Amino acid sequence: MAAISSPWPGRLAFAVAGIAFAMIVAGAFVTTLEAGDSVPDWPLAYGKIIPRDELSGGVVYEWGHRAVGAVLGLAALVAAVLVWRSRASRGVKVLAAAALAALVCQGLVGGLRVRFVSSPEVRSTFSSPFGGEANASAVLLGVTMVHAALGQTVLALFVALALVSSLRWNAGGSAVPAAGSRKLRRLAVLTTAFVFVQLVLGSYVRHTGEWVLVHLAWAFVVAAVAMLLSSRSLEDEGTPPAVRRPAAALGVAVVLQVLLGLAAWMVSPANLESGAPPPAWSAIVRSAHVALGAAILAITVALTLAIFGKVAPEGPLEAAGP
Repeated sequence: MAAISSPWPGRLAFAVAGIAFAMIVAGAFVTTLEAGDSVPDWPLAYGKIIPRDELSGGVVYEWGHRAVGAVLGLAALVAAVLVWRSRASRGVKVLAAAALAALVCQGLVGGLRVRFVSSPEVRSTFSSPFGGEANASAVLLGVTMVHAALGQTVLALFVALALVSSLRWNAGGSAVPAAGSRKLRRLAVLTTAFVFVQLVLGSYVRHTGEWVLVHLAWAFVVAAVAMLLSSRSLEDEGTPPAVRRPAAALGVAVVLQVLLGLAAWMVSPANLESGAPPPAWSAIVRSAHVALGAAILAITVALTLAIFGKVAPEGPLEAAGP
């Protein structure tokens, strides 16, 4: 079976995952500070690569977000090429292609959002299939939500690529048999899906101010499922470290996220006295809530892959499955 023998594909994929995380954090600050429409054109900014004369206020945050995206795109391309040129399996190479494709799509959707706001022609073209200009706001929200969801997808895919292209993963021994591993696998997949849905819900709340109670209620469902996954992954002393480490990290991160989410809700503009500006540090709290949510997705993806790759069904009946 083909295996990666060089450390560089995994190292660079890990770096790309880190940049993708930074991209989400930068985007969180752009949204929190309402700087998303500060630059009217794309892919340039005021017709320049670096708009030195306009770099103030919201332009700084929006252009910074784009700059991180440019670095991310270049690094992702190099990482994908390294994986394709390596002895990686076909599945890993397909994963690299999917991650790069998702990133390209995210960039294009982000550019579409900018042009949708600033260009009447673009707005009319993309609104016409959905009822015309009367529904332009709904179409813009849809584009924004797709952009946010793709950002999380890119992070998840590159975390997965970093893991399966690493030397540690490829040099690891056979999977350790464990009772109940099939149920643990299902729980891991379910938790990952729940976390992703919660992140999309959170994005909707941040952009509209609606569905706050739905987001809060679902948060406790996700927290319960994630804590169950964490505890189940840790209860067997024979569980390999590749599973135990992300499982422990998940438990800690979920507790912190619930507390940070409550803090973010308390300092949101909707909960302050009418007309009172939010404190300066509230942007940090609310953006940190987004960042930790993305980190939880990354941890959950890593844990899920570790459970599938490093834990084997115990016994013939469980191995056969239903």
